[in-house]
Amino acid sequence: IMISFIVILFAIVIASCSNNKTTSKKEDTGVYTLTIIASEGVSVSLGTYNTSLGKEEDVTKVTSKQYSKNEYAYISTSSLIEGASFIGKWYQQSGDYIVEKEGVVKETLAYKMTQDVTLYAFYKTPDQHVVTYLSSSITKNIFMIEIVSDGAKAKGFNPPHKNGFDFASWSEDLSCVTSDMEVTPSYKHSMWTVFRDYWSFFLMGLGKTLLFSIISVFAS
Repeated sequence: IMISFIVILFAIVIASCSNNKTTSKKEDTGVYTLTIIASEGVSVSLGTYNTSLGKEEDVTKVTSKQYSKNEYAYISTSSLIEGASFIGKWYQQSGDYIVEKEGVVKETLAYKMTQDVTLYAFYKTPDQHVVTYLSSSITKNIFMIEIVSDGAKAKGFNPPHKNGFDFASWSEDLSCVTSDMEVTPSYKHSMWTVFRDYWSFFLMGLGKTLLFSIISVFAS
């Protein structure tokens, strides 16, 4: 019985200092959703692209549509704002980042559906600027892109949680944007993390002390 008690106590100490995560795999139904996120004032149309005929079909003004596996989605965008033009790059959501689709420079796109996907289409006028929110100055993974009018304040972007840290600020002042900018986040230690680490250290020390005390009693 005493050995069982020691084993249970040791397990509790270890469990208090670890964080187990359970992930579940999404079932593949063969039907995928395409979502388009575009700049303000941009009209989006989605349809299907007939590869054998080389033309688009059943195009409607929607920003989200479901497709069968390996079906080609046809995407068309246009700005309702005078003077606004496509920036020449499509971006695709990939985890916490958006990734440029290389080789695609037009505002229309045929996309083969093999998974749920979110695509971004950005337009700007000559008096607007591109603010690019990066993960860091070294990796330069893109969190998000924002189109900001000259002299206006950027809305900003909340970067994903970084384990043990809280977001503090961006590397540049976004209160008055007058040119294209690349900004990176700075972080500060989370108070909860500091408390958790000290608490875990305390529990581990307390658990070890109790464990060694019990062993010493029964060994004497």
